[in-house]
Amino acid sequence: MFIQYARKVVGAVVVIVPLLLWADVSQPPSDSPHGRSVQGVSVYFSVIPAEIIRQRFERSSSERAMHGGVPEAPHVHHVMVALFETATDERITDATVYARILLPESHAPAPKKRRLEAMHVAGTTTYGNYFVLGTIATYNIEVIIDLPRHPGIRTSFRYEHTAGTSHL
Repeated sequence: MFIQYARKVVGAVVVIVPLLLWADVSQPPSDSPHGRSVQGVSVYFSVIPAEIIRQRFERSSSERAMHGGVPEAPHVHHVMVALFETATDERITDATVYARILLPESHAPAPKKRRLEAMHVAGTTTYGNYFVLGTIATYNIEVIIDLPRHPGIRTSFRYEHTAGTSHL
């Protein structure tokens, strides 16, 4: 019983900590690579290689099952967003969130947006999904947030993707 509990706690730490290491929610984020405040919503952003999730969790774990399971394809990364009300620091749990990944120098049509699914881990809610980031480049990651009281909030983050690194 204790081992199962310990695994769940460690799992929560691996999934949630990247979003909170640099997220000082006591102050609204300034425009930074990791967070910003947009129309009253503080948005924090993180990317980790899916390989980390594959290595740290058993195939039957809930962390490996989220978003339909960790894709086995190469170059897959987990894009995550945490949302807070800027004025109150209250975590936002009722959003619909999408992301679109773009290469800045690409003139190709914009890819379809993909929903970032709500993840409920250790009593918190964050949003995430898997994306293939196969090219070593600087990506623009557009985030679209729809709240019941305020749809259509948009922001974007630049993600510097280099071989073997993650953006924590």
